[in-house]
Amino acid sequence: MATVEELQEQINALLKQIQSLQEALAEVDKDKNIKEGVNNLKKQPSDSDKLEMRIVPDSSWLIAILDEKDTHHIPAASSLGAIFPYKPVFYIPALVYLETISRLIRVNKIPVKKCENKIERFLTKINYKHSQSLEISEILKKYKTFSRVKISKLHPLDFYIATEGVFLGAKILTCDVKMYYYVKKYYKNIYFLTDKVKEKGSDLANLIKNIQISK
Repeated sequence: MATVEELQEQINALLKQIQSLQEALAEVDKDKNIKEGVNNLKKQPSDSDKLEMRIVPDSSWLIAILDEKDTHHIPAASSLGAIFPYKPVFYIPALVYLETISRLIRVNKIPVKKCENKIERFLTKINYKHSQSLEISEILKKYKTFSRVKISKLHPLDFYIATEGVFLGAKILTCDVKMYYYVKKYYKNIYFLTDKVKEKGSDLANLIKNIQISK
């Protein structure tokens, strides 16, 4: 595993690339309809895709799952247990891995080896898919239409996660209330999964209800 400093350098470089793209793409077709932008971004699902319940986790939710001392650990872990019976497929962006590892080690002070073991144990429990790299061409392809939406003003990491969720038609899980409120304006399938924040209750009941309806 890379050092914390190396991970942070990778994160900063990737975020800088995404931010530059956000700024450039925000100038494209400003007058186009927002709904058109979101609809054009969504991937047309195949028959197999329709049977797959897709989840894109925000790093705040993933960190809460992995760190037992995190404020949001219990509600986040409860949400994970609640959706397991529905056989979700987790799509975890490479940047989410980087941010999660960096935060666990740098901020939460978890030893590198312990952090690595936590992630490995988590991955053995879930059905997941993830990208190994973050390509500029990939970002351009996915987000040139979505840049019309004001979501492009999000922090670059949140922007990447949110647009990945929209592109996949996935349910986004987060414990970040600011991200939740901003993304919710444009994409309904984002769920706030902690009851530890005064200004917002947990969406766990709504998440389960919507999963059951879609089955």
